[in-house]
Amino acid sequence: MMDTNSPKNITYLLGAGASASALPVVNQFKDGLRALVGCFNDVAEKDDLGMKRIYQDLLWLAEKHDIYYSIDTAAKVFFHQEGSNSENLKRLKRTVLLYFLLEQLPIPELLEFRAREHQAPIDNRYFRLLAYYLGSNTVPTLPDNLHFISWNYDMQLELAFNHFGFEQNLRTTSEELKSLPRGGSYRSITKNDVETAKVIHLNGVAGLGLRNKREEEIIENLIDVFSNMSLKEVLEKIKAMNFFEDIEADYMINFAWEKRGLSREYFDRAKEIMANTSDLIVIGYSFPNFNRFIDKDLMKPFMGNDNAVGEALKVNPRRIYFQDIYAEDRVKVLKSQFDISDSIIKHIENTGEFFIPPNY
Repeated sequence: MMDTNSPKNITYLLGAGASASALPVVNQFKDGLRALVGCFNDVAEKDDLGMKRIYQDLLWLAEKHDIYYSIDTAAKVFFHQEGSNSENLKRLKRTVLLYFLLEQLPIPELLEFRAREHQAPIDNRYFRLLAYYLGSNTVPTLPDNLHFISWNYDMQLELAFNHFGFEQNLRTTSEELKSLPRGGSYRSITKNDVETAKVIHLNGVAGLGLRNKREEEIIENLIDVFSNMSLKEVLEKIKAMNFFEDIEADYMINFAWEKRGLSREYFDRAKEIMANTSDLIVIGYSFPNFNRFIDKDLMKPFMGNDNAVGEALKVNPRRIYFQDIYAEDRVKVLKSQFDISDSIIKHIENTGEFFIPPNY
């Protein structure tokens, strides 16, 4: 039973493996892109100009994934080749947004395809985790001492949390969850929103799109826009709303290493959460080389590399629980990168459900 008086501050650091029952992990991403294109064959004309654009971008991203192994590495290549205004980088972000949007929509045709591939629309481990932490509260609210920091583009946590409320629109759900970034007016995100955020997506969210409406920048939750549609209707809507010209993905998917716009403030909030964390649960994250400097910046407050945090560590020792099917190899990487002793790390090899620390 959950101890609501626990002094522990629990933070989940999520990588692609935390959504593996619903979405492709890094080395499967290119296959997911090509499989999605295959689902269009029965509902769309390839000669249609709008569909050509969708086909071309999804297959282009799969090709780049073949070359560079990951979306993150491809993004870094474009950034160094062409700078922050790279057209290829913008195309990559827009295509990532489109892919994860389609993968997470409850579209009947895609649900049937996922069932054949043994994929669920939402990784059900999120339901079981939230069921525990939400306890007996009639109004679903995360405990004050629970936070999530995610490297994932998906909205799996938000989609699962939505089931515990009134299954309202995801924009409202994200506000209640205190998740960033989220939908609404771009200028409406206040300092207090950032300082009290409980869920931080470090690379942004591939369910949001920025567009100008009457000279005001609006972040639309596109999952809400396309809800309750068939695949054919979604594809027609994408064309009708001029998705490729009017929807801006650049600030909704903003790699942490870019350090631009609100993402810098979100990353600072993530470091603040880490500084106050006693138990860190790392799920499905490999600490890849391309994120090494960012990861060091993120882990530094947790490890107590400043006086204030160092003193706090003496009172409240910290633990890392590493949950991954390759836990032993991942822990070696973690120890070598951050000079962490064995005494504070525990391997969790069972990935059937998300780990919950003892005495919580």
